[in-house]
Amino acid sequence: MNALKSDTNIGFFILLVSILFFAGSFSIKQSTFSAPMATATFFPRVVSILLAISSINLIIKDYLKKKKSKGRVQSKKMNGSSEKYVQYMIGATAIYILLIPIIGYLISTIIYMISSCLFLGAAFIKKRWVTILIAISISVFSYLLFTKILIVLLPSGVFI
Repeated sequence: MNALKSDTNIGFFILLVSILFFAGSFSIKQSTFSAPMATATFFPRVVSILLAISSINLIIKDYLKKKKSKGRVQSKKMNGSSEKYVQYMIGATAIYILLIPIIGYLISTIIYMISSCLFLGAAFIKKRWVTILIAISISVFSYLLFTKILIVLLPSGVFI
């Protein structure tokens, strides 16, 4: 098995990233206007803890799977369509990151969510207008959560 494709290796890498993310949250400047639980460091720390828990879960599951298989060789290969989805999401995420400072968080997030959902199919949503409504709702909710409740400045561009 390729070392990069091992779930254990990926789990340890994600665990390292979550530790660095958590450590980096201590360098975020605190606002004097925020509530005690709603500081700028609260969300990054919660996400890094959840990421660490998920990576430990991945490591344990991979260990148990390897123990259960008892040496049987299992090969997982991505088919062409799976690779297409991964490549699209990497490209879309890169474009999203580049667009945030130019057109702002809210508009770029709406565009990113709609395009991702429509490309990936959103099998549980039959109508496109529902996908668009959900993308707009989640984007506006996250924008209001960060700017009004957590008092975190989000990138603003030409638009909001």
